[in-house]
Amino acid sequence: MPIRVLVVDDSALMRSIIVNIISADSEVAIVGIARNGLEAIEKTKLLSPDVVTLDIEMPKLNGLEALKYIMKEHPTRVLMVGSASSPEVVCEAISQGAAGFIANSSHILLKDSEEFAAELVDKIKAVAAVNLSKQSASSDAPIPQRADQTQLPDCREALFMNKVVAMGASTGGLDALEVVLKSLPKGLPASVLIVQHLPPGFSRSFVERIGQLSNMIVKEAEDGDVISPGVAFIAPGGFHMVVGKESGKPIIILEEGPKLWGVKPSVDKLMVSVAKRFKSRSIGVLLSGMGVDGANGMQLIKRWRGQTIVQDEETSIVFGMPKAALEKGCVDEVLPITGIAKALIHICAGEGAQDELRRLSLS
Repeated sequence: MPIRVLVVDDSALMRSIIVNIISADSEVAIVGIARNGLEAIEKTKLLSPDVVTLDIEMPKLNGLEALKYIMKEHPTRVLMVGSASSPEVVCEAISQGAAGFIANSSHILLKDSEEFAAELVDKIKAVAAVNLSKQSASSDAPIPQRADQTQLPDCREALFMNKVVAMGASTGGLDALEVVLKSLPKGLPASVLIVQHLPPGFSRSFVERIGQLSNMIVKEAEDGDVISPGVAFIAPGGFHMVVGKESGKPIIILEEGPKLWGVKPSVDKLMVSVAKRFKSRSIGVLLSGMGVDGANGMQLIKRWRGQTIVQDEETSIVFGMPKAALEKGCVDEVLPITGIAKALIHICAGEGAQDELRRLSLS
């Protein structure tokens, strides 16, 4: 059966564009249209679509307000559609239960209409694969609070970087990354390099949000940043993040090249570069996400005798990326999202933290 889509947009032109794009794909079908947030709520309840494409800026009731009501009264997979000029609003939508976002600026529609069409259909299919019960539960959960530092192994005495963690996530990954980063200790003798599939302009808002929860220093990666222990670097949307070397120090390099697997930044790009540079000191982690990005990188990390971890299916909103790595036979541990930070501490902290880790495991 095709994926049944309700299209919600106050612009007749935009509705027409989206309807025409969807109608051209046999795996997706239009079940209805709505012109504002109130109609979106009514038709979501009436039609029970598989996916709602929900415009952000609308009269009477905007997309964010409609989303909150839909997720509370009639939980549905929602793809937000709107301008990339308000990343804070989009991050709020994701935290309220939206499963994804696509920008619809006039530049994209006029200059890159074919790319927009392909991305729209791909994202509708990705959102349709979201485990709705987990998405709804995630939207109802309180924002994670930063862990009490005294409850974690104190790794602040580390004088050098022992490991480098390359972490990737996509659909469902924002919440998963929050859970992991809030539980990692300040001074962890490792650097954490993160690729979350985000459009350009959105990573800064995510960094600001997650930086308030994390014990580690969290920053949006910049070209030439020195890779340092105790710091989590998040790739900016629209750039691949890889590692290089300058004056004997490992640095971050941002690349503008073509998309890989239809995304930029790409998890594979990051993981392959980390594996080649750090070899057995590499740790690959794949969290919730659609597609296969990261599986090749995990395989290379394993080939260099690094360690690999994926989020389990039970706690993943979308199990695509972890599953792709599992199918390659390159995964050391499959863990629930709440167990990944503890595993990273165990791998990175060394012998000095083992007694404390054992105490934590019994508490």
